[in-house]
Amino acid sequence: MNQITITNTAIWEELNVAWQKIKAVYRPAISSELSESKISLSDWGLLLAVLKFEPEETTPGHLMIRNPFTAAEVYRERLVELTGAGYLSKTQAGKFVLTSKGRELTQRLIVNARNAMDGITLNPDERVAGILNPLDRLLQTSLEAPSPPNKWSIGLSYKLMPPADHPIPYIEQTITCIAAYYDDSYLAAWRKSRLSATALDTLTLFWRGEANSYDSLCDRLAQRGHSCDVYAGIVDDLRALEYIKGSTDDLWITPTGRLVRNQIEDDTDNYFFTPWKVLQDDEKTSFLRLLQEFST
Repeated sequence: MNQITITNTAIWEELNVAWQKIKAVYRPAISSELSESKISLSDWGLLLAVLKFEPEETTPGHLMIRNPFTAAEVYRERLVELTGAGYLSKTQAGKFVLTSKGRELTQRLIVNARNAMDGITLNPDERVAGILNPLDRLLQTSLEAPSPPNKWSIGLSYKLMPPADHPIPYIEQTITCIAAYYDDSYLAAWRKSRLSATALDTLTLFWRGEANSYDSLCDRLAQRGHSCDVYAGIVDDLRALEYIKGSTDDLWITPTGRLVRNQIEDDTDNYFFTPWKVLQDDEKTSFLRLLQEFST
């Protein structure tokens, strides 16, 4: 790995630290309203997704484009729950749209969250420019990058960009967009591997050392909404490919399986970091320093 890649990785890690710092400020500011509205933070995320899909109506299939690892029925149940609460309505075609109540709540939470972000000071002006300028160029270069990856996720996130004269909300949404581009890159790398979504999910758990048996696999992926029978078939498929080996109670990833999963990670980084060539080496040094100062 060359020095430029290491620097890019360090910047990306520090951007995530800054992102978490901003979230720690705005989430408490909207927690009471979420509680009063009887929705969770993830429910608000789903309402935001429906807003970004407009003018298209939302289906589970829309949600599965960015997260194909979760069963369609899980998304359908969540959409139905929000419909029952009056935040969504179901069209005759079986698709979902925001109600006036849902739109008002979604927009109000955006405003309240960004008002809380505005309370974070970022002075002097040179520091603001030192973060905003490279960050904005990263965003624009990612939006304009050739395919692959398909820029589905970043394009949707970009719809919610606030004005640049509100620097912290602008920084937060820009990082959100760049994180969406990472997801686009990961999805492109996954498709290149020709594995199914559930197969990649399964292989990744063994690759990370987070599963070592069929039972532990089912436990870790239960939130995906697939039955354990689905994963039994996936384990058989991965065994046939010689990506994993072992008995039901003692499974492990093979060197071949690790190479395949490592390649997906390498392809993801290649797609994701290609637009970062827009940053010069000396600029990266100052950018990283300013991000570290912001995060402390």
